[in-house]
Amino acid sequence: MADGIVASSVSPGHLLARAGGGTVCDYAKGERIFVQGDAGDAVFFIQRGVVKISALSPSGKAAVLAVLSAGVFSGETCLAEPPPVRNATAVALIDCRIARWDRTTFLHLLHDDPDFAAMVVSRLAARAGRVEEDLIDHILNSSEKRLARLLLLLAEVDRDGAAIKVSQEVLAEMVGTTRSRVCYFMNKFRRLGFISYSDQLVVHPSLRSVVERDGPHEGTLP
Repeated sequence: MADGIVASSVSPGHLLARAGGGTVCDYAKGERIFVQGDAGDAVFFIQRGVVKISALSPSGKAAVLAVLSAGVFSGETCLAEPPPVRNATAVALIDCRIARWDRTTFLHLLHDDPDFAAMVVSRLAARAGRVEEDLIDHILNSSEKRLARLLLLLAEVDRDGAAIKVSQEVLAEMVGTTRSRVCYFMNKFRRLGFISYSDQLVVHPSLRSVVERDGPHEGTLP
């Protein structure tokens, strides 16, 4: 375990139940959980579902920053002093169940329950690592490889069988390319047997070969 972070042996579900002081809410697909510009007054924990985090620039340019799955905290920037306004918007990509603590209650929990605090730190550190990997991926890798990695991450999110449908427009925003390029690569991956479609998109483990090999891969179809 890296950098001295000690994870509790108590299950996250037990810790959350023991923590108390929060509320659990259900969000329908497309419903906003918090909005950019709102006061940062609460921390959220995704118990079930998938959440899209996006931001809008002053000029009106939109960007998808992350897709968060069950077991992840969000909205934790409100713990800063003084608490900032929200710098992004969170929207349920599918039906979600999310626990919510107001800022003051959450800070008390961190102070009073070391096991809960250790679990929170461990999960926030893991999420920070994912953000760093995403940044490196965006800077160093081709759009084809970035799309392949994103699809593999979404497939990992979908390991419990939830039907996750992300439009090609959203994929393009997250990859940092155009929808036509995403469509091109999706057709290529399908032709090569890396993905398939039934009732939902199915990502096969063989797609990892795109992520793991070196060199540019944005040429023509074989």
